[in-house]
Amino acid sequence: MISVLLSGWVADQSSLMFTISMLGACFLLWFGIDCFRIEPPDSDIGQQEVTGSFSRGVITNLLNPNVYVFWFLIGGPLMASAADEEPAAPVAYALSFLVTIIIVKMVIALIFDRTRGSMSPRVYKIALGICGLGMIGFSAGFMYQAYELFPAAF
Repeated sequence: MISVLLSGWVADQSSLMFTISMLGACFLLWFGIDCFRIEPPDSDIGQQEVTGSFSRGVITNLLNPNVYVFWFLIGGPLMASAADEEPAAPVAYALSFLVTIIIVKMVIALIFDRTRGSMSPRVYKIALGICGLGMIGFSAGFMYQAYELFPAAF
């Protein structure tokens, strides 16, 4: 209930939405441009022992605001409204959502593990370029959203 009220309040705050959109756009633009600067890793990196990557991944996921924004503004209200119709629906939704996310991330990790060492530097650069273009595209979408909010925000 609180998340429904808060999401409604946030959606009505044009200046806050403008600021969030512009910060998100700048963040994605920076990462998108950065994708074109990254050099392919050395081919012998597979033989090196990687330490701390699991803990870095956990910390990165815990500090990722998108997870909290999703569950607070979208997932929570969706589960709350579904609970009115079927009490078990929120549990089923949360479990199926989390299992699906975990499976998708595992498949992505498996794909990268299988292609480690066999991906040429050129293919690596192309893949990063595609990711960079995607982030720049999302950045443009956030900038457009901010542009539409500008008159109401100020």
